Amino acid sequence: NIQYIINMVIQLVSYKSSLRNDSKLRHTTNIINSSTANLILFSGHTLSSHYDIYELNSHVKNTKTTAVMEVKENAISELNPIHNSLYLLQNGIAKDMFTHQLFKDSASISTSPELGEHLILDLETRRKFSINNRNIAVIQCGENNILRNIQSEDNKTVFRFENNPKLHQRFSEFLDSTNIILNPIHSPMGNQGKMRKRREYFSNNNRAYFSTANFNDENSINNKSIQYACINGKELEPSNIEIDKRNSYIIRTFIL
Repeated sequence: NIQYIINMVIQLVSYKSSLRNDSKLRHTTNIINSSTANLILFSGHTLSSHYDIYELNSHVKNTKTTAVMEVKENAISELNPIHNSLYLLQNGIAKDMFTHQLFKDSASISTSPELGEHLILDLETRRKFSINNRNIAVIQCGENNILRNIQSEDNKTVFRFENNPKLHQRFSEFLDSTNIILNPIHSPMGNQGKMRKRREYFSNNNRAYFSTANFNDENSINNKSIQYACINGKELEPSNIEIDKRNSYIIRTFIL
């Protein structure tokens, strides 16, 4: 219900994809420390490794803002890294959510209901958190392919495994219990016609949907496909836009 997400401030952060790892760590720390938002969503590959998390935690002073970030490599051991791990910063400390990106495209998921079930289990458990009684969930990059578009029906969007009643019901119940869906992305998605329909699907029934991707260079920093914010498929206008002087990042602030 929309009244549950009124007066919440959310910031979307996109980085230049060629930014050095140490620069992203520095910017991430400074952005968090200077933020007065309730929630910050950083684009995919926010930080390079779990060692950056240690460094971040030693320098973050802001205990009020929650932030979602992705770590490119999170090593269980040096020989067995997990890629694209999610971290949640709350009370000034970033902690491992013990979940990572499960698939990246439709080809990976279309023949594997097991992957779909794995994602739904994570969405029901590890990928959810709350701020002020607002239930928030994270879908990483191409995991939005848990949905599919029917091209012959004007790209109508449906749950990919709609013929599996149990999975379909669990996914529907997940959506019904979620107020905000976050979708951190590594690089802007192609075929925005299909993506627009998916944003409408994710944001229906008064849910909010936010995505943020990295951008290639200063010429693409303002591209429409970098960041999206929607409720009921309707795009929201930012209350503020900040671009650093070197065009290293862009921050858009939204008030719900």
